[in-house]
Amino acid sequence: MAGAIIPDRGSTFRVASTTIRGVVTDVVIEKRKWDGSVSARWPARLDEDGARTVWRTPAGTLRLHPRTGREEVVERLEVAATCGRGWIVSAIVDGDGGLVRYEVDATTGGEAVRDGVLAFIDIDLDLDIRGGEAVVRDLIEFAERREEMGYPPGLLSSAVIALDDALGRHRRGEWPFDRSLLEDPGD
Repeated sequence: MAGAIIPDRGSTFRVASTTIRGVVTDVVIEKRKWDGSVSARWPARLDEDGARTVWRTPAGTLRLHPRTGREEVVERLEVAATCGRGWIVSAIVDGDGGLVRYEVDATTGGEAVRDGVLAFIDIDLDLDIRGGEAVVRDLIEFAERREEMGYPPGLLSSAVIALDDALGRHRRGEWPFDRSLLEDPGD
């Protein structure tokens, strides 16, 4: 099945071959916490275009959660994007190619691929956008982890500014909120 993510035994992944928009790379995505621990790890297909980075995680992909020992199977196609500005957006796509919602994670920015891994630091503040409504989530988690992980002063302000940037782009219909993440790369 082209483009399918097939879990091997253990924490390694094998990706079936496919071509998405130009030069595409198989990568492992690592969502890390401030203390360096890995919150989630999964395989994806990466497409870089200058400062814009997009990755696709097909439905059926195995996502590991090493911090908790939990595993999940991704239920819907997720198309994520970043431009290194302190946030990553994931478009959650239904089986017909329609947008279910956008999930925006606040990050430390500067996401890049190194040795086949795209790692980013998630700072426990999220924006959920669905049906025209935007809701900030995980403020309590952020407050708890600020103490637990020793977040530096100003991190909350940086996260709020980054999420405001993402929300502004969404309201103006700018990339990646211009529905381009919903396009089938085979078209």
